[in-house]
Amino acid sequence: MEGAGLVRHGPAPGDRRGVLVEATEHGRAVFLRAAAVHAQVVERYFVAPVARADYARLTHALGEIDKALRDT
Repeated sequence: MEGAGLVRHGPAPGDRRGVLVEATEHGRAVFLRAAAVHAQVVERYFVAPVARADYARLTHALGEIDKALRDT
């Protein structure tokens, strides 16, 4: 990612063992474009096909899955 100009790294202040990594301006722009595409894909394949009446059941089921994953 650093080679692609998406992030840069440097020493962590006060901790010789640590390294800080931060996004570059280019990295932020790439992330925002990717996030927009991701949102479009989620809408197209996971939201649009579900009938409005089924949203409550879907969100409840996804919440249960999320809870189970966090409990492991």
